[in-house]
Amino acid sequence: RKQITWPDHVGHQAVLNELIDTRSRLSIKYATLVKEMNQQTVNNLTSNFNSSNASIASNSNNNSNQQLNSHGSHAQSVPLTPGKMDAYQRIVITTNNIERVRDSFRSILNEIDYYNVQVNYEKSSDKSNKVLDANRYQLETCIEKTSDLLGSIAEQILELIIINRIESNIETHMFYMFESPESVSAVESVSRLIQYLDSNLVLYKDYSFKANFDRLLNALWNRLIKQIDSSLKKDQDIVIKYFLLLLL
Repeated sequence: RKQITWPDHVGHQAVLNELIDTRSRLSIKYATLVKEMNQQTVNNLTSNFNSSNASIASNSNNNSNQQLNSHGSHAQSVPLTPGKMDAYQRIVITTNNIERVRDSFRSILNEIDYYNVQVNYEKSSDKSNKVLDANRYQLETCIEKTSDLLGSIAEQILELIIINRIESNIETHMFYMFESPESVSAVESVSRLIQYLDSNLVLYKDYSFKANFDRLLNALWNRLIKQIDSSLKKDQDIVIKYFLLLLL
């Protein structure tokens, strides 16, 4: 590892602040572009799906060959085969790239041996440490905020999978759980929901870094809570019936 020998440690810190700030802005720009690219991909899939539906409606004699798949997604998404990814699995891969950038950015101070240099300088210098401490705080704050923002952008991208591949059928399960509780037992309705979520999430687990799969789960959980909260507010009588059945 090569390091520049700076005659002035305070001056060296100021330059380092500028370099890390620039890298921060570039990292955020990269993640934002990835997000925009994935949003465009989803928009294209939705547009193709709508065109496919229009074609089905105008050619009803051929509709037996045009169906939604079991995940409620675009008809062009063929069944998964070994070694072949669909568009949403590729979206997961792009968030892995963002996570690599995030990990690299978070470790930058350790990579340049910043803390050891800082400690050694403080020991050998009679100067006040206030400026040094302020610079260090600025560096650490920039790294922390950038890391958090990159993680947030990755989760926003993964949320596209929840919205476009999973959420539509969650509404169906919510209907059986809360709006028609007598049609299916409470335990069975919950079991069906869990099986549905498991069958969809497993499609992305092998393609995700652990951090990103955790973000996918977090995004799903947040939207699931919103769905449950919305159902709870619709009709209190139905909700009471549901929980009574759940206790049986």
